[in-house]
Amino acid sequence: MEEAAWIGSLAATGAGALVGAAASDAWQTARDGVVALFRRSGPRRAALVAAQLDTDAEMLEQTDPADRDQLRRQLLPAWRTRLADLLAEHADEVGADSAVAAELRTVTAAVLAELSAPQQTWVQRVHASAPGAIAQGVQGGGNIVNHYGEAAPTPASGDPAGR
Repeated sequence: MEEAAWIGSLAATGAGALVGAAASDAWQTARDGVVALFRRSGPRRAALVAAQLDTDAEMLEQTDPADRDQLRRQLLPAWRTRLADLLAEHADEVGADSAVAAELRTVTAAVLAELSAPQQTWVQRVHASAPGAIAQGVQGGGNIVNHYGEAAPTPASGDPAGR
């Protein structure tokens, strides 16, 4: 099953905020928000996610500050995948308007408000808004997320120049 573009984009943004918040003052907001998201899939899954978050945060705290970015790069793809799976699981027919997607956007915004500028570099925001526009970004050293704008309108006549 192909992942919708909005899932990859939102999961990458949420994962970036999460790993950026680890070992920072924004950690508790990020941790509590992500655990609450996964609670929608049941208490056992939420408990497993909480335990993984605690393990990841402890590893980051014990890592020399100069080496934390390298560890964050290693953690990022796993959290992007976990969040993408959760979004897909709860997308139903409403897609990007699902309650889980809205909650992840809220959590991400709250975490970003608490992150210092250097930690915000873990969150990539790429927008394609022009008709037919394509935006591409690299997150965590290798994840490419494509965003496709709406197709450009075609001319009413058969003339490609629209005359």
